[in-house]
Amino acid sequence: MSPQVVPLPLSEPLLETMAAELSARLPGAVHGDYSGALVLLPSTRACRTLGQLVFEASGREAVLLPRILTPAQLAVEAATALGLAPATDAPVDRTRALILTHQLVASDWLQGPPETAPGLAQELVRTFDEIRRHQLADVLLLPANLEEALGRMAVREAEAEAVATELRSLHDAWRLYRACIPRDHVDAQVQLANRLARGADGALPWPLARCELALAGGFTRLDPVTAAPAVAALAAADAAIVYVGSDADPLSRRLTATWDPADARGGPLGPARRAARQLGAQGADALAPAMSPPAAPQGLRERLDALAAVLPPLASPTPGGALELAACSDAEHEARVISDLVVRRLQEPDGATARLAVAVPDRRLAARVSAQLRQAGLDVDNTHGEPLSAQPAGLLLRFALRAALTGLRGEAVLEVLAHPYVALAVPNGSHGLWTLRLERLLRSDEAFQGGQDSLLRRAREHDEAAGAVLRRASEGMEAFVAAIGDGLSPLLELGGRRLSPWAEHLAALRKAWALLAAERPLETGSDRADIIAAARLLDELAVDAHRLPAVTAATFAADLNRQLVGASAPLHRDPGLGLLVIGHLEARLERFDLLVVGGLADGSLPRRPSRAAFLGSRAREALGLPGRRDSLDADAELFLRLLHGAPRVALTWPAEEEGSPVLPSPLVERLLLVHGLAPDAELLRAPPAPTWSAIAPATAAIEAAQRSFLGEPAATPLLAPARPRGRLSWSGLRKWLDCPYRFLLEYGFALRRDEDVQREFGRREYGSKVHEVLQRFLAPGSDGYAALVAGDGETARRELDRAAVATFVPGALALEVGDQPDRALWLEAFRDLIDPVVEHELSRFIDWRPVGFETGFELPLDRLHGWLLREMDTADADEAAALRARVPAAMPEAAAGVVLTGRIDRLDLACDGSGRLAVIDFKTGARPSKGEIERFDEMQVLLYAVAVGAGAVDLPGPDGPRPLAGTVAEGAYYGLKREEVGVRTKVELPALDGEGRPHLREGAARLLQLAFAAVAPGGPFPLVPRAQAGEGPAKLPCERCDFRGICRLEEIDLSPVLKRRVEKLVNRREDAW
Repeated sequence: MSPQVVPLPLSEPLLETMAAELSARLPGAVHGDYSGALVLLPSTRACRTLGQLVFEASGREAVLLPRILTPAQLAVEAATALGLAPATDAPVDRTRALILTHQLVASDWLQGPPETAPGLAQELVRTFDEIRRHQLADVLLLPANLEEALGRMAVREAEAEAVATELRSLHDAWRLYRACIPRDHVDAQVQLANRLARGADGALPWPLARCELALAGGFTRLDPVTAAPAVAALAAADAAIVYVGSDADPLSRRLTATWDPADARGGPLGPARRAARQLGAQGADALAPAMSPPAAPQGLRERLDALAAVLPPLASPTPGGALELAACSDAEHEARVISDLVVRRLQEPDGATARLAVAVPDRRLAARVSAQLRQAGLDVDNTHGEPLSAQPAGLLLRFALRAALTGLRGEAVLEVLAHPYVALAVPNGSHGLWTLRLERLLRSDEAFQGGQDSLLRRAREHDEAAGAVLRRASEGMEAFVAAIGDGLSPLLELGGRRLSPWAEHLAALRKAWALLAAERPLETGSDRADIIAAARLLDELAVDAHRLPAVTAATFAADLNRQLVGASAPLHRDPGLGLLVIGHLEARLERFDLLVVGGLADGSLPRRPSRAAFLGSRAREALGLPGRRDSLDADAELFLRLLHGAPRVALTWPAEEEGSPVLPSPLVERLLLVHGLAPDAELLRAPPAPTWSAIAPATAAIEAAQRSFLGEPAATPLLAPARPRGRLSWSGLRKWLDCPYRFLLEYGFALRRDEDVQREFGRREYGSKVHEVLQRFLAPGSDGYAALVAGDGETARRELDRAAVATFVPGALALEVGDQPDRALWLEAFRDLIDPVVEHELSRFIDWRPVGFETGFELPLDRLHGWLLREMDTADADEAAALRARVPAAMPEAAAGVVLTGRIDRLDLACDGSGRLAVIDFKTGARPSKGEIERFDEMQVLLYAVAVGAGAVDLPGPDGPRPLAGTVAEGAYYGLKREEVGVRTKVELPALDGEGRPHLREGAARLLQLAFAAVAPGGPFPLVPRAQAGEGPAKLPCERCDFRGICRLEEIDLSPVLKRRVEKLVNRREDAW
């Protein structure tokens, strides 16, 4: 028998009506037995909600629920009962487009570039499914029926050839599809529909047990094949009802009147009537006149006026009323408005038990709203899923493939290492610590970032530098980089091949995951939804891997990325919460105490339907295929249902999106029209909404702390314990000289690790390599040294070039250039210096000969102090008195055991046998100025000279270190720039054994003062650096400070001149403070 059509006003809750109908018409309902009924609903959420409503309506502790199913679930039951087992050779639904993509690329069907194949394959699969579900395959997909298809499509003569060409193209694509996919799940659905339509051997078409009562409702989109099991079930029931929405309430009646009454197909009520007709309900079309506004007069204004004369007036939308409208300035304002509406509803007397929902169309707005609600201290169930490609499991798969494809380039490797699931086993330290070290290594190097070999070389050099600085062997970085290569080795191996089967790519990806993220197995039994989704995706791809051709690693990565984008996984959520953030469609059949419908901007509801790639709108309408109008009508019906989703409904929309103005939804404009409101009415503008927070703002405490800070003295004594400084270098003393507060943070509190290793590694790049070249060339006993002694310039040039090649590009030059072309560029740059270096050394070898390179020293402060006291005895009375006034006779207790460290680039001995020594510092950059040296702002070479004078420097020898004999006579900087090479004729520190001795003693005194101040445990550490106080260079030291903003320098009361300098620095760069 045909189902009965029951019109139900959209203002009436469908699910509550169904629950009441079941209780009223089922005899066993009084005993809690509803098992004799069948209910068909369009979504699993609606099915769960109805089950809960039936349970609550029964008033019993336990009930037998009716079978509440979706058409897809019903089809599975019917197919099982009929013995139609799913085909084992059918591919997984999500892989069909991927399989067809490769088929299209391999054929001559594709006219455009291969990049268009994935999109076309998806459209073709969608079209093939639509055609078969509407039982048009014999008409549209068989070449023999081309003329019949043209006749069914009512094609104009002028369009006949173009449409025929399109159909032939579909025929060819269908042949390709069937060649790779002989059977799929749609074929099983069609088979079931045909079996139910004709019955089997005279048996009843419906194979399952008959039910006493069958109910169906809420459908707007059904096709004949999907509806077939529902049609059979409803026909086999003793009684069947199909609910169809009607406009029997004043608001819906007015809104439906804004559609043209002459259009029998369109309007918000059309989709439900068509769905009812698909379900076999008779008389669904006869409801149309009763549900439509009067046919005459035909004008929109006249229709609304006629309805106003016979319907009760509408209540104006007001804050807190049954309908509230809020036009917001932008998405952030809209999120705050929505949060405010929810919080205020929860503050009402029944707020604790109220069921609230926020329905928004996209994930971005859902995330904004959820963040605002969580800040207010509310637990939210956000049902919006995220593409698997944007979730941790999908990101790890993408990052691993990218790192392998790029050959372990720096940025790609860091993406993998920084992933929260990755934890490599490292011998010393933790994965996170070594990741930070590697990132620091890569970020500090602006040179060419090579692949795996380059990474290993840089790691090896880092370990060598660490060993040189820390005085202990270290292979940590090289071992860590090797572990990275081992973790990605399965993918790297496939990347080296031209083509590999899909099954091997998938197996390698799984193996790489297991090596990289051993603590997070890639399996469906995981506790993480994203890992479960990723494991299922790879399992499904593995099932159909034999259908896919062998591909390169790059093609596999691109295909998998598209699969990850198309797959969705829910975020972690608690389904039991009463506060929901859901999609518009999810809220369609639900009932709440407050429903806020957000994001109602143009393009969201109704959504902009995409144009079908195949078969135009006229052809689709003639064939009964879904088209653009069907989508618009279904969204209009959704809008009307949302307006009645709660006793209180609030609609919000932004006036701006991404900096551009945006109109409200056309459906909102229709609603404003029936209420007599203009879109820019003052009533609609949402006022500024507060930001609710579960934690009280600490504004008062912050202001009090700021006032206290401003009242502090300029130099605050150290209150917190700081680590002792046992070793000091000139770079550390220079930082204290520029800004004692920065020195405290970096060296005292260890807010950042000492830069010695990193700085040493940095020098091991171009500057360090230049040092190595000169050491190879000038070391006593080398061929270059011998050539210079003999005055043979040609041989010296040849030997210097040989030393440069051996240092910059060791081994085979061709291999090194391919790996790290920056080294080859450095070699070419250095070759420009060969002639001037040789010319300079030929002249210098007349008076001086090098005796040491990269000579390290440790000068204890007590030794320096004693040497200076002895030097005072040889100085004149005035100089000695001035020095004794500044240097105490006894060292401070905190300075005991502290040593000054350094490494002298070059030591020269005079050829005249006098024992005079020269200390030299190589400079590939700018030399210090004369003023810096005279003001003692630059004392690196002076520290070298003091160390030699105090006897703290030893030279390496075959029998171990031996003391350096002689008297320091001069100190100089050796320029290594094209425009100025070598030591200047007038050296920077001349006659240190004669007229320049007072300068040496004064420098030693200043070094002691700096060191005593730096190791003093109680400071002071002034917040205003020496440069700002007018005692140093005009350039602020804050420019390259890693602690900008911590000292809060911009909050101090400074002089107008200094304040302008600070403001200039703050405003010059966005991240300066």
